[in-house]
Amino acid sequence: MTHNDWAQWDVEDGVLVTAALLAMAPASLPAAIRSIWGVGVIAVFLHAIVDASDAARPALTDVVFVFLGAIVASQRSRAAINAADAAKQAPDAAKQAPART
Repeated sequence: MTHNDWAQWDVEDGVLVTAALLAMAPASLPAAIRSIWGVGVIAVFLHAIVDASDAARPALTDVVFVFLGAIVASQRSRAAINAADAAKQAPDAAKQAPART
């Protein structure tokens, strides 16, 4: 057992799993920072560099992925709300614009 989850994942699961996790960690960073509980996901990924505690407990890893899913869902929901608001405001802006002849 290593003292680094990233190395442990590489040895046990292979390079593809490690590459996927390495791509996922920085990709989730901007959305995780906007969510107070999402900062915990960042902490787990950073903690995995120096300690191999999470790989031995699958339930903890499951919680991280549930939080990642919630982060993605909240970002998509927020984007959909913003798009709906923009669509509602677009007709109003067209009504307020003076007609040019």
